[in-house]
Amino acid sequence: MPTFPFPTAQMNAEEEMESETGTTAVGVCWGMSGDNLPPASKVTEMLRENGFTVVRLYTPDSAALVALGSTGICVVVGAPNYDLPALAHGRTAATAAWIRENIQAYPTVLFRFVVVGNEVASADMQLLVPAMETSTPRSRRLVWDTSR
Repeated sequence: MPTFPFPTAQMNAEEEMESETGTTAVGVCWGMSGDNLPPASKVTEMLRENGFTVVRLYTPDSAALVALGSTGICVVVGAPNYDLPALAHGRTAATAAWIRENIQAYPTVLFRFVVVGNEVASADMQLLVPAMETSTPRSRRLVWDTSR
């Protein structure tokens, strides 16, 4: 496992996944909740140096997305819990606005998936399916596949 020269409390353990081509991709979760974190450009540089090909962002952090643009690193980005009510109740308009602001605004980023929520509290569990259905109401997919 790669080591990083700074405290990694917010960088979770790597995980491996199979891509559609049958090759193994190595990814890491990049959390932003912390203090004294390195700048996004430095983190992106370290990701590339250590061979990570996939990164998961819990929220669509602008600095991270700009730094990840044109790197070839695939991004899985999360619609954060605080956006669940708008996505669940705002339906298509809220989803379109979220996608415009957080995905389409970064055309050089290789988005792989958009996931909905993270460690959602039981009181908000009823928002998950409606938030996911706004983008694909017929298929009830659990993620928004942005690769198509």
